[in-house]
Amino acid sequence: MTTVGIGYATREADEAVALVTEVGTGSWRRGGTKPADLSALDSAMRPIDRLGAAGFGSLAQFVQRHQDVIDRLAGKAAAVRTFADAWQRASTELDEAKANLDRIVRTDTASWAGDAAGAWRVRSAEFIQAARGSAAAAKATAAVATAMGETVAGARTEAARITDSVVDTIINLARAASAVQGTTTDLLARVERLASSSQPQVAKVESDLVTTIANFRTSSPGRLQDLWKRLGVWFGALPRDMVQKAPPTDAERGNLGRGGAYLDGSYIHLVPRNPAVPRVTLPNNAGAEGFEVGPRWDVISPEHTYNIRTDTKIPFDQAKDIVGEAIAQDPVPGDGDMRGRPEGVTNDAGVGNLVRTYTYPSPDPSKYTDITVNYTLGDKHILQEGYVIRYGERMADGTTQIVSYGEGNGLVQHPLSPMHAVFYANWKENHSDIAATVDHRMNMPPR
Repeated sequence: MTTVGIGYATREADEAVALVTEVGTGSWRRGGTKPADLSALDSAMRPIDRLGAAGFGSLAQFVQRHQDVIDRLAGKAAAVRTFADAWQRASTELDEAKANLDRIVRTDTASWAGDAAGAWRVRSAEFIQAARGSAAAAKATAAVATAMGETVAGARTEAARITDSVVDTIINLARAASAVQGTTTDLLARVERLASSSQPQVAKVESDLVTTIANFRTSSPGRLQDLWKRLGVWFGALPRDMVQKAPPTDAERGNLGRGGAYLDGSYIHLVPRNPAVPRVTLPNNAGAEGFEVGPRWDVISPEHTYNIRTDTKIPFDQAKDIVGEAIAQDPVPGDGDMRGRPEGVTNDAGVGNLVRTYTYPSPDPSKYTDITVNYTLGDKHILQEGYVIRYGERMADGTTQIVSYGEGNGLVQHPLSPMHAVFYANWKENHSDIAATVDHRMNMPPR
């Protein structure tokens, strides 16, 4: 095995030790995002339910989008603690191994002499420093897990606080209106204005969290991946992305959990990290190798995820077949694309970036339209490997929301990439085109 030198190993160890301190400073947090106890990840936070309990369930539709943000930020506190505890134990064990080796080198081999003995002592000193660095890197990884979990918990707590305040005001308005003359058009208008004015506050909490996560990846914790690879010279460690993991269980999914594309013989299973997005199984004729995104506190692995949703006035029950077909016929931004099929067709997603497009029947016709999926074709797409699942979803008020949910390992779509906004805008424009197509086919008035 290659000898890297005592100075090299010492520098790596010192860098790892410094990372532990840097993670704890919280300087990577942006937009006012503050941490909270991990228990807030999976505690019951359902302000919307208080409207029904107060007898005003019909007004819940106005705060559904507020509640959706709270639900999207839910996670598993126990999973975060287990992840962090495992790395902390590894750090402790590495420290103990380092101490034992150091003792052996200094005492048990004191009488050894000759060139071989000298070389062994040099090698051992290097190994001791590498073990010290690995122990510190493991401790930093545990700290990253906890810090990220607490940050998401804080965002969820803040979103719930804002929503609770809105619900309190709505209940007071509704009770006052009932005392006078019952539910009125004026009440509905006031509630709608209140919800519309407060919803951006909740949305900002979520967007600030996304920015914080992106900044977190590119600040000091972002060096963990490179640090682990350099320390891996000593231990023969494989890069994380070379290991094909089993698909996550439902308990492992969620905003903080795992997701991605997993190989299974001649098929590939898409298991979105967001449990609200349907799973899909595709024939693996796109040259897929599989990839994983998350868990989100594992900031050392590159990934991209996005969840683009467009509200419409299109009635779901009457138009779900039309919406599903419109998405299948316009599966990628731009012109000239072919309709998705169960066996897949090859489409150009723009400037020679090729995808394989599939369309399948709805997994739940009461909730989703038919599903269309674009999967990147091997090395023929700038996003490397990734997929986009597209469909229409029934909202609480009976209207349709158009969804494009993507996951992958292409850094060009990372939230901090200059190209991120371009891809986002392209999908939003595509959503508008699909909505216009559906409106035309249903003879609805122009938007």
